[in-house]
Amino acid sequence: MENLRKSIAENPTDLILLFVTAALYLLNNLILKQNTRGVLREFLICYFNDVMAPMALLAYSNILLGTTGKRLCSIRHIFPFCLCAGFVWEFLAPILKEGSVADPCDMIAYLFGGSVYWIMMLIGSCVRSIR
Repeated sequence: MENLRKSIAENPTDLILLFVTAALYLLNNLILKQNTRGVLREFLICYFNDVMAPMALLAYSNILLGTTGKRLCSIRHIFPFCLCAGFVWEFLAPILKEGSVADPCDMIAYLFGGSVYWIMMLIGSCVRSIR
């Protein structure tokens, strides 16, 4: 438990992103999808949660990995992680769960979410180094 507290203290951006992505997911599913129109509504229905998912998964994973002194920090580790997660969600889930549909375009959303996560980590590092 001490390692978990230390991991969060050293990289609070992960915990913040975890809560922000959860809040945005709820906001999208409870309010935004029903109250928007046009292209924005289509994006919110089809891709927004797919952008948020890798951000939340990376934040959670890095909190846990931080307990061992490791992290997924570089884009060369984040992209393969997002591609692997996307492969599971897009290609294995439809095999295992009836009603699931594969959408290869979602892979772009996962990579975009990974890119946003990486940028947020860079910003978080810069802010911590200024203090």
